[in-house]
Amino acid sequence: MTKRVEWLDSLRGVAAIMVMIMHIWETLIVTFPAEINGNIKTTLNYLILDFLNFGKIGVGAFFFVSGYVIPYSLIGKNLQTFAISRLFRLYPAYWFSLLLFVFVAGMPPLIQLLGNLTMLQKFLGIEDLIGVYWTLQIELIFYAVCAMMFYFNKLEKPVFIYNATIFLLIVSLIMAALRYYMDKKLPVALPLGLSIMFIGLIIRNLHTHNNNNKAIFKVVTLFIGFLLPICFLAYNKDYGFNEKWYKYFTSYVLALEMFLIFNYKNWFNTILLFFGRISYSLYLLHPIAALMITPWILKKIPIISSPISFALIGILISILFAFLCFITIENAFVRLGKKAARYYNNNFIAKL
Repeated sequence: MTKRVEWLDSLRGVAAIMVMIMHIWETLIVTFPAEINGNIKTTLNYLILDFLNFGKIGVGAFFFVSGYVIPYSLIGKNLQTFAISRLFRLYPAYWFSLLLFVFVAGMPPLIQLLGNLTMLQKFLGIEDLIGVYWTLQIELIFYAVCAMMFYFNKLEKPVFIYNATIFLLIVSLIMAALRYYMDKKLPVALPLGLSIMFIGLIIRNLHTHNNNNKAIFKVVTLFIGFLLPICFLAYNKDYGFNEKWYKYFTSYVLALEMFLIFNYKNWFNTILLFFGRISYSLYLLHPIAALMITPWILKKIPIISSPISFALIGILISILFAFLCFITIENAFVRLGKKAARYYNNNFIAKL
């Protein structure tokens, strides 16, 4: 494994941990209001939920990594094998998280479950069963966009990629302005998330081929210049998710800084590599393991019920579930997907 891949895995690990910590902290302050109060609550809220938001930092980092990785995974391949590899990479662990949710929480309305099985539920007007699913739908759109660019031979055209990024940022800004002035909750996260992924691709192109730090600085400045008014206009009003424009802005900027630091320093370590490899399973399963199973355990054993025990048990159970899912489902199906892609190439592409 190269250092380049190792720093990517380490960054994924940090991102998954940050998302998990944010969700556990949200649950702690509701579950233990008497124990968590005063200056400690104010300070940690400010650092984890308010001025910075660990969840948004983690999601932003995941988006930058996707932009860095996914387009290059198409080069030298064909769309069919790309689709096969993505299907086997994403859906088995995702479906397992749905199965575990149903087992723990009970059967949801059938139409909601069927919609969530597609991973496109939001586009079907169906609510996510687990909150973290919203980012996966943006990832799927990015895969589709990359596939189209590959088909039309645009994936390796730097000027086209740059113009596409500008277009997405302008669309984000227009939608943010409409959201602000029309007071309607328009989905600014979709074009903004896609633009973040394209920024990741541009930085990879510039860093890998040219090592053009001046050009990278210009791209970063351009992104931040757009990001500030987008966040101010789109997230100035709370639509039920504690929106604050500065929280979105500072979190996405910090995600970009983390991405650049890990990239340029090739920074990694063994612990973060472990979390990076189980990051997808950890991202999917921690809402169930930490936020649903842990409270059940503490109700059965009330003597150990405290904020610290809740956090520790939640983290440990989340890691355990993620590791087991990784070795039994995720990793196994990734290998199976590679075999399926090779079989397709050998038996269908070779005959064309």
